[in-house]
Amino acid sequence: MTLFVLMSHRLGEDQVKEARGCWGVQSFHHLPEELQATWSRVDPAGPLNIEPFRPILAWLEGRAVPGDLVLVQGEYGLTVFFVLACWRLGLRPLYAASERVYEEERGPNGTILRRHCFRHVNFREYLRGENG
Repeated sequence: MTLFVLMSHRLGEDQVKEARGCWGVQSFHHLPEELQATWSRVDPAGPLNIEPFRPILAWLEGRAVPGDLVLVQGEYGLTVFFVLACWRLGLRPLYAASERVYEEERGPNGTILRRHCFRHVNFREYLRGENG
């Protein structure tokens, strides 16, 4: 089984371990550097322009085969676009579910230090819904 990774950062050790142990992943494919830069920098202004991301879709279409897993996480509109594309191609889109721990410390002079720590829990397949 192959896992294609469409997200802004590399997988953690716990994620790699789960992918191998629970999902049967034998090989991981990350975006090439130039495509990774495109995925990681989505212009938030105005409507989403999908054109800069078509080379990423072409990269995926040229490598993945039906049944392969694709971890899709990023800007919401782009994520939806790619999840729908995965289903169209017969691929299995996943996302990482995490536990978030929030800590707050009060410092001198009224300062507040806030820390958000995320811990990977597991991967989940995106659901198609009743009409999918």
